[in-house]
Amino acid sequence: VLLTIGMMAIPPAWGVLALNTWAEFFITAGIYGFAFGGYSTVNRSLFAGCIPRGREAEFYGFYEVTNRGTAWAGPLLIAWISTSSGSYRAAFGSVVVFFVMGAGILTFFDAALAQQERERMQDASVPVVV
Repeated sequence: VLLTIGMMAIPPAWGVLALNTWAEFFITAGIYGFAFGGYSTVNRSLFAGCIPRGREAEFYGFYEVTNRGTAWAGPLLIAWISTSSGSYRAAFGSVVVFFVMGAGILTFFDAALAQQERERMQDASVPVVV
């Protein structure tokens, strides 16, 4: 997961430092697209391994709310910084900060501990009557 986050940070970092031609743009877009496909798959698989049985809808519902519910933050930040500074390079530099923060948070994730918590929640859960 950290590798794909690093790969997804390449295009905005390249945009800040040296993106000058359409060819470079398409190369960075390809890198981002390749990394995002892998990231999305691994992210959902890792998340699924942390969900107690019988509570999938609840957890995936929260996942989607936080995923889609914050999708406006990046474009808003880019618009605000590019308008304030007059530079799209500075605006896309802010995107790199999001990737670094995400990678930093992920380094503290312990998959074994998440599995233990999942099992503890499964053992403590009351069967849901529908």
